[in-house]
Amino acid sequence: MASLGAGVSGFAEGDPVAVISPSSCGHCRFCIRGEDNNCADSLVGRGYGRDGGLAAFVLVSSPRELVKLTTLDPWWPGP
Repeated sequence: MASLGAGVSGFAEGDPVAVISPSSCGHCRFCIRGEDNNCADSLVGRGYGRDGGLAAFVLVSSPRELVKLTTLDPWWPGP
């Protein structure tokens, strides 16, 4: 069952989201500038050494790892 962790704000159960691939610290000079892909912690993305690349559910440790989908349907099958 999908659920939100304690203390999570800005999201509700059932909100469509995309999970960013790189894992980053959020505190280094690169992350602060929005260059998470240059973070030393981003060497391993989801599905490459961490579970979740093709999983039905993915555990994230921070809301900064999510992007809210407002108009994009995550179940759109494509053209």
